[in-house]
Amino acid sequence: MNRLTVHGLEPTEIDRPTPWEPNAQACVLATTLLRGAIVSTLVQVLIAFFLPPISVLMTNGFGLQFLLNILLCLLFYLPGSIHALYLVLRDR
Repeated sequence: MNRLTVHGLEPTEIDRPTPWEPNAQACVLATTLLRGAIVSTLVQVLIAFFLPPISVLMTNGFGLQFLLNILLCLLFYLPGSIHALYLVLRDR
């Protein structure tokens, strides 16, 4: 056995990561994306609670849902907030 081989493996086989070995860069990227998604959802929920029509406008655009949310907010604030929260969280 020469000094370039370890347990009968060539150096190129040693340096290559195994399929079951986690890739550190992929783990960092996944964690960063997950944090971004959680923060994004949290911001959307806060906007839906405090500014329901703005939240509906951001998620659904100008249309029937937006007009319905404005009507709900004018009647009483809580139904508008619940409607906006529903629209934000229904696709999650």
